[in-house]
Amino acid sequence: MSQPAIDRRAAKAEARSLLRSAEVSPLRLTLLFLAIELLLGEIGTALDHLSPQPNIILDPSNTTPDELLDVFASFFVAHTPVQWTVLFLTVFISLLLWVLRAGYCNYCLGVSRGEIMPYDSLFDSFAFAGKVLALTLLLLLLIGIGVSLLLLPGILFFLMYRFALYNLCTDPSISILEAMKRSRMQTDGHKWDLFLLSLSFLPLILLLAAAEYLTSMLLSPLFAFTLCGDLLYSLAAFLITSVINVFLVPYVELAHTLYFVRLTTTPANAPADTPEPDF
Repeated sequence: MSQPAIDRRAAKAEARSLLRSAEVSPLRLTLLFLAIELLLGEIGTALDHLSPQPNIILDPSNTTPDELLDVFASFFVAHTPVQWTVLFLTVFISLLLWVLRAGYCNYCLGVSRGEIMPYDSLFDSFAFAGKVLALTLLLLLLIGIGVSLLLLPGILFFLMYRFALYNLCTDPSISILEAMKRSRMQTDGHKWDLFLLSLSFLPLILLLAAAEYLTSMLLSPLFAFTLCGDLLYSLAAFLITSVINVFLVPYVELAHTLYFVRLTTTPANAPADTPEPDF
């Protein structure tokens, strides 16, 4: 049986509307989220200068298998108490970023459903942090292997499990395998639509990439390769790119979240043990 079509253009239009009308502004909360990411990144930079070793501050949205291997390899190059402390703190920061991203996802889910989500909702995912970390690591490994072997399987896995974290945030009592199973079922017949939805943000993503490249080319020669120079460069780059990021991040996330909400509230996809919501 074919799945009912979801209007991705309507999802994007409503996402833009929510950017202006949500009770707790997605733009302000995103700025808070990005500022926390910057702070954690600055701490990671300071730790790297304290005891240089492989950079293992992992971004769950952009991690390669080589970076995951660096994490494991770093355990074999830590010999002194300082190196072990730095290693522990850098891994901890990476895990903290993963949980915060789940909190941001949870905030977008609430906003998409018309709920009032306060600023502290960004930290709601800490209540099920273990599942968030296990799910994120499993997806990174699965998608990373797919990309390494052949690009197409990696993209397919990414689309197939695009809503696994959304399912976990919606119902933290389920297992990570159940969250992945639900995502496979929800995206069945919608992967092409999801791909087109993601592709529609390409111009904005290219604009951000161009801004980051120009920022790197223009600013990096102005700062010395010292701890102070690296910290100041990160801060300056953040101030420039956040002008785009503060709009792009919530726009992309809300559009995908609204697509997920519409997809999971259609009769064909509503959970069998719960009443079908009106939509």
